[in-house]
Amino acid sequence: MSIYIPSYKQLAMQYEYDAEQPFDEQIVAEEKLEGGALREVTIRGADGEPIPIALTIPEGPEPFPVLIYDIAPYDDRLIPAGVLGVKVTARLQRSGRHDEALSYTYSEYPAMVRWAYHGSVLDYRRVVDYLLADYPVAADKIGFVGCSKRGIMGGVLGGVEERIGAFVLRVCGADWVQLVEADDMRTDVSRAEVPLQPWYSREFWAQLWAPVDPKYFVDKIAPRRILFQFGKKDDNVPNSSSRIIADLAGEPKEVLWYDAGHGLIDAGERPIDDSWEWLCKFWGIEQLAAAHR
Repeated sequence: MSIYIPSYKQLAMQYEYDAEQPFDEQIVAEEKLEGGALREVTIRGADGEPIPIALTIPEGPEPFPVLIYDIAPYDDRLIPAGVLGVKVTARLQRSGRHDEALSYTYSEYPAMVRWAYHGSVLDYRRVVDYLLADYPVAADKIGFVGCSKRGIMGGVLGGVEERIGAFVLRVCGADWVQLVEADDMRTDVSRAEVPLQPWYSREFWAQLWAPVDPKYFVDKIAPRRILFQFGKKDDNVPNSSSRIIADLAGEPKEVLWYDAGHGLIDAGERPIDDSWEWLCKFWGIEQLAAAHR
């Protein structure tokens, strides 16, 4: 069976949207913190889905460097560094009506899961719109950190969103054929010993997942910078898949391998310290990185 993969231009068109539509911001909660504040909001996504965001806002000085991230524990470092932290809950992690379909069931609900990946990339773009419109941010100092699924999304995001200047992509990979076939990437199906759907084929996965496969996007991040962080013992994302995304990325890039599994927990604080120091250099606040060493 021949495989048709659209061109980069055709794939990137799927991430176009109306950036002028209203945000319909709703403030969910606000809390005073030492040296700043925590604000939880929702805004309207490109397709109408609400985007939950938690903003860690320092008192100053302005304009703020920005970190868009998910689960990496940078929370205690942001306010002292004067960095505006933006924690975005990706669609794969949100509660609500999509939970059952998005719980690693790549083989049972492939189109739904692809919708979640595609939509999350659009959500990140929408968050950048919101920040630039409503907050005093340094437009040339916006960084992104994505772990695992969010790292995969980050590899796509960097290819369609030019306003983010630095990417930390952790324990992720490219080539969805490899990712889907890795046992732990379809946990619910494999553990329940449910057979793959009869229409499954490598050609099917390659075509279905092309719009959300970093291997067609990550090279467009250059000349912006990337830091990759991988685990040598990762039993979720194959090392071969991680090498693909790293090899395809242009310069400048840095690739760090740790003697650890998927969560990099075995490496202790080192991966967080390494990425924080790297981000501080991007923001131009290197002197603050040493405080956490």
